[in-house]
Amino acid sequence: MSSREIEGVENIIPSGTATEEDQEELYSVELILDKRLNNNKVEYFLKWKGYDERDNTWEPEENLDCEEMINEFEENLRKEEKERKRMEKRRRRALKQRLSNSTTTFCPSSEAISVDAVIKQEKENNIEQVKTGDVSKGIEMTPEKILGATDESGQLMFLLKWKELEEAELIPAKEANLLCPRIVLDFYESRITWHSNSENINGV
Repeated sequence: MSSREIEGVENIIPSGTATEEDQEELYSVELILDKRLNNNKVEYFLKWKGYDERDNTWEPEENLDCEEMINEFEENLRKEEKERKRMEKRRRRALKQRLSNSTTTFCPSSEAISVDAVIKQEKENNIEQVKTGDVSKGIEMTPEKILGATDESGQLMFLLKWKELEEAELIPAKEANLLCPRIVLDFYESRITWHSNSENINGV
């Protein structure tokens, strides 16, 4: 079994017995499309020059001999990540501003929150700290307080402040109910407004 001569790739061994024609065939990387970690090894998803997209393959980094293309791809990834973080920061700042400028009024509804149920859930789960963000680095974060709420995404979301971070984070209310029920309860209690008419007050 012999290896194909490939421009931009080293030591690719084809499956089956290579023919004389295969040995002369050149394979060139046209484009790096994606990157992944597979068994702790970096692999790149490649578009081959002169081949259809269905022939794209994942190749280990050590088999590649296209350093300039890899460097360019990595640089673009860094720029995209930096831009994504910048936009996320701006979005959170704008949302925080909107929440601080608005007031929230909670009125009784058919789906009333049971305070006893929330406290019972908190005791059962005994959740003091939660892990979030980059779990691989073992960052432990403790919820501090809820700064506001929104249903902009179609579901109730809380803007949660973590003790370890300057930036607040939007998390679904259902998740917050499990992670920090006491903080959720405090948030509701601090904003609840009771509506009653004068007849009820006078006992009439």
